[in-house]
Amino acid sequence: MPAWSTRIFVLTRAAVSAGLAFETPGWWDVDRLFELNADRLIRLPDGRQVLLIAWPRILQYDPCTGRKAWACPESEEGTRRHWLPERVPSSAEEQARRQTLLDAVQVARWFVIERTKVWIVPEEPRAGCAVFQEPYWWEWGHSLYREFWSRHWETRFLEQSNPVYAEYVALFTGEEIRGLDRSTRGPFWAWWSEQPYNRTREQQTWLEKEMRRLEEALTGASWVVLYHYEWESGL
Repeated sequence: MPAWSTRIFVLTRAAVSAGLAFETPGWWDVDRLFELNADRLIRLPDGRQVLLIAWPRILQYDPCTGRKAWACPESEEGTRRHWLPERVPSSAEEQARRQTLLDAVQVARWFVIERTKVWIVPEEPRAGCAVFQEPYWWEWGHSLYREFWSRHWETRFLEQSNPVYAEYVALFTGEEIRGLDRSTRGPFWAWWSEQPYNRTREQQTWLEKEMRRLEEALTGASWVVLYHYEWESGL
């Protein structure tokens, strides 16, 4: 039976020093990039517009090397749509930087693209990116999390194509998710204390530890990606 889960990818304050961000390359046509990927555009409350793009629009898989490569223009691939408009780097310095960036983006699952900066959201936890399952205290004892989803479903959640299961991905600033996280803790603990059945000290200690871990990751975080996916539970 299909079930739903949510993973939370946090680009922490260490993301830049960990190599998960770089200046938008000068050989990219940024205006055209935003135009071609308008269906991945997210408008933030502060007026900024950013793109949240899965890696296959920017890269392609090279079966010969087992690595990702920069996507080739349509003229070189025939029917493949070209989502990344760019010119050929004009100098040896640009060519070297393009190769260096290719090495850096091998870990990418998604890209958060601003007009002047590109952020790499990796597949798995690593320096600069912490990954969590949906926190227990977001879901239980109140309706704040469901209300948060309802407010943002139309504007932040993007459907990802998958032939087997449904998947959605959403982008928020670190500040937005910090606000959500803080707002849910008090109502959750109030609900927890009122439950008629016993809660063990070990459970509470684990929750407190997870709360501290998420709070630390969110402090100074740049971006948070919510990945909501369907999977086969086996039930």
